[in-house]
Amino acid sequence: MTNILCPDCKTTNDSKNSSCKKCMGELTLKNRYFLLKILDNKSVITYLAYDKNYRQKIIIKEFSLVKAEKWDSHDLFKKEGDILAQLNHPSIPRFIEDFETGIGDNSKSYIAMEYINGISLKEEQRKNRYTEEEVIEDILEITKILDYLHNLIPPIIHQDLNLSNIMRRENGSLALIDFNAVQDIVEKEDYDNISGTYGFIAPEQLSGKAVIASDYYALGVVILVLLTRKQPEEMLDDNNNLNWKESLQASNKIIELLEGLLLKEPKERIQTLEEVETILLNKKRAKKQKSTFENQKPETKNKNSKLLAKLRVVSGMKIQDFKIKNSPATIGRAEIKDGVQINHNSLSRKHCMITQVSGTEFKIIDLGSTNGVRVNGKKINPSKTFPLYFGDKIKIGDINLKFVDKNDSSIKNNKKIIDKNETYSDRFTYNFPKKQKNIAIAIIMIAFSAFMFYLLYDSPPRSHFRQERIYTTTNNDSPKKVIKKVEKKLSPQELYLFGKEYQDKKDYKKANTKFLKACDNGNIKACELLGWNYEKGLGFDMNLETAMKYYKIACKNDSGYSCNKRGFIIDTKLGKNYINKLYTARAYFKKSCDLKFGLGCKNLGDFYLKGKGVKRSRRMAKKFYRKACKFGYKKACKL
Repeated sequence: MTNILCPDCKTTNDSKNSSCKKCMGELTLKNRYFLLKILDNKSVITYLAYDKNYRQKIIIKEFSLVKAEKWDSHDLFKKEGDILAQLNHPSIPRFIEDFETGIGDNSKSYIAMEYINGISLKEEQRKNRYTEEEVIEDILEITKILDYLHNLIPPIIHQDLNLSNIMRRENGSLALIDFNAVQDIVEKEDYDNISGTYGFIAPEQLSGKAVIASDYYALGVVILVLLTRKQPEEMLDDNNNLNWKESLQASNKIIELLEGLLLKEPKERIQTLEEVETILLNKKRAKKQKSTFENQKPETKNKNSKLLAKLRVVSGMKIQDFKIKNSPATIGRAEIKDGVQINHNSLSRKHCMITQVSGTEFKIIDLGSTNGVRVNGKKINPSKTFPLYFGDKIKIGDINLKFVDKNDSSIKNNKKIIDKNETYSDRFTYNFPKKQKNIAIAIIMIAFSAFMFYLLYDSPPRSHFRQERIYTTTNNDSPKKVIKKVEKKLSPQELYLFGKEYQDKKDYKKANTKFLKACDNGNIKACELLGWNYEKGLGFDMNLETAMKYYKIACKNDSGYSCNKRGFIIDTKLGKNYINKLYTARAYFKKSCDLKFGLGCKNLGDFYLKGKGVKRSRRMAKKFYRKACKFGYKKACKL
């Protein structure tokens, strides 16, 4: 027998009851969640709940307009759900869904998220004393979580890092909770819009200005509390400054770290994972030394002294050099600190990483990208590093690059601009003697004339002309072997076109063979048709999960059609496999609409019209119907 709470009157009931014994209300939320007990009862009520669909404990937070203390409290509550939905980190609670119940003043908003089974560091500190090495391990783990948040675009600032918001799981790992929910306003001072816990707040937060360095100030206070077992207010002097050195007995590296973390000026404060690791792990620090060129003229300085290497674009986008200034350097579409940003749709946000081993020896690793990485034509394994040397050819997504030395400036001296679609080849010139030159021209003209004669008179009309031509000029191989050899040399676009011909003839097995090769090599249209064939069972056994896989690849590469198909399948066919079904489907419809795919806008409008996973709104529905009409879905014009 299990006791559960009524969501309306909070009365304890037997789980076997179908309705509350006091108010006769329903005992479940959304016919899915049972409330087990109240963990925190402030302006936002936090429950330990049970998800009967997935048979696991979860956390549910409840916000009621009746208990709202400020006019913007509801927006702050919704913000936590929005932030959690954007995060994907093992040390941050996983977002399940948000929803609302009731109407008007009686309405309530809820956020469902992963339950962290463990205790907070505040509770743990009461029963445990830490060694310095244990604190260092914990601090490095917390700093890695902050580093993940701060490297997002735009960065996320926690603003309330303290012992209560750091949880230790049963396996010993740490997790960070409470992301921009309705924060307790600091009552010590009469400032507005100050979120956080008194004592852990950085000086700039008291002025309503939170920056990345603010989280690192709070990290310094966390270290102090763990090692001194004193609350921050106990270490404040008459001027409200932390006078911590008298209370702390620790090693020089801890004192050095705290001196860098607790500086009043945010710009001078330690605020990166690398700086923390440098001090705690005794890594070699990059000390500022006087320049060896101090007494020389500026012209004699080497402009490339800070460079390690260059990535030179050969084809696929504008010819240019990307400079690698750090080791390791992450290469990708996202703006990454100490990395190389290449804005191209075929690249993942964090595509690969290049690390310097020695002066001329480097290593490259694929960071699990969608389109993969090739070095000198060989596809590298995402789980292993691959050696890289100057002169190697690298293919990242659809871009061909050359890995060159930092002092190689041949691109500046080359006056010819290679076209974007031109394939790379090493150019060279050779001065033939005049007689040999004339003979070569004559041979080329004869060969060209013979070839044209063959095309016009002897070659039968074929749909796969390239295959037939090579077959007729090859005597030693069978026709099947020759065709296979030719197909290996076909471009992704040619493979797609051959597959499209087979698709039109309803020879789906052969079509799928071509589409698989083309999709693996980055042709998005081939991925779309693969998804369609798996969805409808054309040439394959019907398999919606595999169809979703190929739709996802195409959607990531800005295919509005595939984003819409993925959202439609989640909403209508595979919803049970997704914890936040409506939210996920709606997100894909939104992306499809943003990519100007009319049907995606129409489906998003249906969500607002029917109130599926969102607050019902005819105004919003009409807005997306108008977009659907504008983007070519004419049926939406009548709606």
